[in-house]
Amino acid sequence: MPIDRLVAQPDENSIWWLEGRHGLDPRERDGHKLTTGQIARIYHPASDQYLHSHPDQSPCSVPGNVQREVSVSSQNNLQDNWTVTARTTMKMGGHLIFEHSDGNQFLHSHDRVFLVDGRASCLEVTCCGVSNYDNIWLLEPAESQCLELPPVSDNQGLVIYWASYGRDKAYHNVTAILRSEIRNGTLSIIANIDMVGGHNVGDPSSGNPKILSAHYSFRGVRMHRTAQEGHPLNLP
Repeated sequence: MPIDRLVAQPDENSIWWLEGRHGLDPRERDGHKLTTGQIARIYHPASDQYLHSHPDQSPCSVPGNVQREVSVSSQNNLQDNWTVTARTTMKMGGHLIFEHSDGNQFLHSHDRVFLVDGRASCLEVTCCGVSNYDNIWLLEPAESQCLELPPVSDNQGLVIYWASYGRDKAYHNVTAILRSEIRNGTLSIIANIDMVGGHNVGDPSSGNPKILSAHYSFRGVRMHRTAQEGHPLNLP
């Protein structure tokens, strides 16, 4: 499917992290400093897939301005590789450029607004062969600070990267809460509003069934697990 960016409050679908290039152990980049010019993959924890591009034309491209489609994919191949270049700095707030492994194709967006799958105010994301300001991306911390990843080793136990409780775009960030409940490398918690202090804090989606969602790793293997409201989430 094409990638588009919804012009709204970021949610867990806005979170991406960088891993080693295709063919390397996914833990290769965990806890390591990424330097400009290195090749990496861009992992999307919410879908458990990688940012990917291929020669197919983007379905939103206008005549005379053909751009390549960008998607998330579980194919796990060389077309998941991107060369990361810092235009300013590799630190938070820095401006980055992502060049696709096919060469001379840059991760790109533009100010044209499209109606995608019935959703308004979406900006298409493509690969573009023209180098310009629309290829520049801002590196900023996720709401859960999940970009501050702890180093993961084979003998390290449970690591929570991101967790949310709610429904769709209405949710509470419960990453810190789940991290605080880890005991001896395991976690067991009931998915309910009591996790965040009860109804005094505010139900994120009143009247609707909610889901506790956790992105985590155990002994270096990344996983994703959910629990329905009222049910336990047991990790790993």
